[in-house]
Amino acid sequence: MAEEEDNTVKCGVACYYPRWARRLANAKLFCVVWCLTILTQTIAGAGLLTAVLSSIETRFQLESKDLGMIASAADIGSVLGLLWLSYYGGRPGANRPKILGICTSIFAIGTFAFGLPHLMTPAYEVTSGGPANGTQEMPKDVCTSNQTTSTTCAANKGSSSSPYGGVYAVLLFAQFLQGIGIAPTYPLGTTYVDDHVTKKALPFYLGFSYITYGVGPSAGLFLGGYTLSRYVDMDKGVDPAALGLSPGSPLWVGAWWLGYFVMMGTLGLVAFWLLLFPAALKKPMEENENNEEDGNKMLPGTEAQEPPSTFDPAKTLKQQAKDIILGTKKVLTNWLFMCITMAFVCYNASGSTGPFIPKYMETQLGMHNAQASYLLGLVFLPSALFGLFASVAILRRFQLGPRGCLYLTTGASVLSLVILVPAGFISCPRPPIAGVNIPYGHSLTANVSLGRLPGGIALTSPCNADCGCPLDRYRPVCASDGITYFSGCHAGCRESQSIQGPRGIKLANYSNCGCVTSNPQSITGGSTKQLSGTQTIMAAKEESTGYFASVWATPNPENFTPDGVTDAANRTEARTVTVTSEPNAYTNLPSSVQITPSTSAFSIPCPTKCIASRSFLALLTLNLVCRAMIPLLLVVASLRVLSPDTKTFGVGLQSLTTRLLAYIPAPIYIGALIDSSCELWSSSCGVRGACLLYNMPLNRLLFVGVQALLTAASIILLCIAIHLYNRREAAEGKSQAPGLTTRDIATSMGSLASSIPSLTNVGVRNRNGYM
Repeated sequence: MAEEEDNTVKCGVACYYPRWARRLANAKLFCVVWCLTILTQTIAGAGLLTAVLSSIETRFQLESKDLGMIASAADIGSVLGLLWLSYYGGRPGANRPKILGICTSIFAIGTFAFGLPHLMTPAYEVTSGGPANGTQEMPKDVCTSNQTTSTTCAANKGSSSSPYGGVYAVLLFAQFLQGIGIAPTYPLGTTYVDDHVTKKALPFYLGFSYITYGVGPSAGLFLGGYTLSRYVDMDKGVDPAALGLSPGSPLWVGAWWLGYFVMMGTLGLVAFWLLLFPAALKKPMEENENNEEDGNKMLPGTEAQEPPSTFDPAKTLKQQAKDIILGTKKVLTNWLFMCITMAFVCYNASGSTGPFIPKYMETQLGMHNAQASYLLGLVFLPSALFGLFASVAILRRFQLGPRGCLYLTTGASVLSLVILVPAGFISCPRPPIAGVNIPYGHSLTANVSLGRLPGGIALTSPCNADCGCPLDRYRPVCASDGITYFSGCHAGCRESQSIQGPRGIKLANYSNCGCVTSNPQSITGGSTKQLSGTQTIMAAKEESTGYFASVWATPNPENFTPDGVTDAANRTEARTVTVTSEPNAYTNLPSSVQITPSTSAFSIPCPTKCIASRSFLALLTLNLVCRAMIPLLLVVASLRVLSPDTKTFGVGLQSLTTRLLAYIPAPIYIGALIDSSCELWSSSCGVRGACLLYNMPLNRLLFVGVQALLTAASIILLCIAIHLYNRREAAEGKSQAPGLTTRDIATSMGSLASSIPSLTNVGVRNRNGYM
């Protein structure tokens, strides 16, 4: 018997099972490898995706609803994969570690496939029609009379109307594979650990895995922030400085693909380790029967009992089908459980804005993508873990029953909604952009107010009507009148000179700009003041944010040098003109500027000063703490209102309902809502691309409003659930809550964790649950 058990518990792969490796076949080592699997999958599937979606949108000219579909594709794969993988993984004799290893390999393939579009496509073109190779040059972007794009469009006539349609399909398929690969990670891993550790030790192992789920998305955001600070075509010999690009430029696209290739190798290594584990390990020795019973209790005061299974594998297919119908009817007519389930659906749907948070911070707070990813990672980890641990501590300290869980969940949801509302009013003012929020031909005078123009965006004016300016990219320039123009062409500039700026970045100095007012003015204390001087518009580093600050990242930058001129005697000396800093309506203007001769411009947006991001991040942190408390409380409440024979089936049905009604559709319709706030779409040869400019108030209203409505719906459903529970308790005379075991918690948390988005409801979403 001992020899037979020794042969079963063997560690290796294929035909190689060395005897020395058997000592490695233990539950502790498996738990380490399992947690590494969770960590790598959540980094690649949750945090990294959230960080890079905005860059993918810019790179491949996708819409927000396309991004939502990409985010949902993993859940579609998860639903399909979970059905049969859990079935085969739960069969007697199934080698669960090898199933996990195979699925992790599938996840690694999906991770590689997600980065594949970078290898499939030529170098990123900063301007349409430009050369797509390492010899790209900084675009001239000047006004040429009767300029059209017909030549370029005629050359591409034979191409598809959607040049990146194939890329979009690859991204969807890659996410689908990731969904299949991650589906069994938690259910099979949990049951394997449960079978091979003592009941007393099981909560420690499961708790460690929960912490790993919290760390993964945050690590993915940090990794995404690092890779996005590198240029997308760093491997193709393209120098971003030669193109006038830095990480904060509106045209910048970071190396979104780099993190996926790094994680592919890590996932492959972890998958190999999983394949080495045997189908079974040596059974643990329980200290005594009393310890086993005590270890089975997740919450003090509950009876540990193993609920009977709803379905018996020994029954015939017809009998099992009958059990499914009866079990479904019993669960669906449990109105209390269904209210909790629908509240859970609304909670997760409201969290599906998570993948769009970096994009929202770019739009409303003027951050660049890498900066937003870093900040989200920094905020997310401590907040999510604090909220999760707080919910566990409260559950154990006060021994909460279903009513207590529902009350606490309702309170956390109300507080989350209260925090969410003021967040919808936080935004940085958009700088004056000609044709967007200030008419052409107007200077910054006291009687001009910035706002949406009556006729909407009008980038064409008599001063640039004959230029035929393209709308494929947003290339802002700051003119000597203090106004930002959509591009040098839209400013009516006829000439441009490439100059060497700080950090080796080539910038364009435009001149002879027909749309720029000849007498630049500034507001100081409600009155206008003439500015004199020559050379470029420049702001002090400490008074600028966003792209402007990223260009002047070094203190006391040297004067610009015309491209190719190295003789210091030929450098143009800049003259600084100080403008008195007094309270005024245009606080985004710097107090110290250097300007060019009249009717000239510089190839960066005018600087802005905004500290609203601090308030936003503070509210985000509080909101995330509240949201992180909710999932476990709802899981406990759900288990306690189900009868023992319907617990497993009820939790499975709740998980399926949440995926079908929240995880899959929510990112798509939220993306469509974001698209509806777009004021100006990029266009190349008549094909619509990504959004260039959003209606900022409408964007805030829709983005925060949809979260507030779904959160409010969840609160209403929770109130109904409390009412139904009180009625049930009054009818029964005394609460008879079924026992809550550690296995119940593991099963329910596994249903949350088996989907990529749900990894982040306790984390990035619950990828998705900031605000």
